[in-house]
Amino acid sequence: MRHRNVLGALLLASVGLLAASCSSSSSSGSPKPSTPNASPTTTAQVIESQTVTIDGKTVPVPTEDGTDPIKPYGDTGQQVILSSSGVLPRSLYASLDQPVVWTNLTSKPVTLTLNHVPGVAPQVIQPGRSWSWNPVGQLSFSYTSSAGGTGYVYSGVFGH
Repeated sequence: MRHRNVLGALLLASVGLLAASCSSSSSSGSPKPSTPNASPTTTAQVIESQTVTIDGKTVPVPTEDGTDPIKPYGDTGQQVILSSSGVLPRSLYASLDQPVVWTNLTSKPVTLTLNHVPGVAPQVIQPGRSWSWNPVGQLSFSYTSSAGGTGYVYSGVFGH
């Protein structure tokens, strides 16, 4: 019983300290205007159409199975779409020893950087074009697109 009282007292003291540390007063006396937390999205809008037009040219929109659009947050397969609204999917679960293909569906060249992957230089992908790279073996890494967005590849999660 005594053990519960000690734990209760410690919990009450911790809550009091937490509440005190969360409250603050401005030294200037004037309230600061609040701004909403704006965080850039790294996940693009789903592209429902089978093609897009870039600079007057029709470009097929990649899919994993030939019919279903690539999912925005997580998908299995080998395809990544780079768009002006972000990357699709944000997390790709890729097969082992198969090339991952990034396709630029913007109207400008996009620089793709594989983060912390030794020996792979940033790649400039022209509008409507693709670049592929084969992560050999089990490997997880992030990448960034100059069009906006960060994505993640988890290679070898499912084997062959």
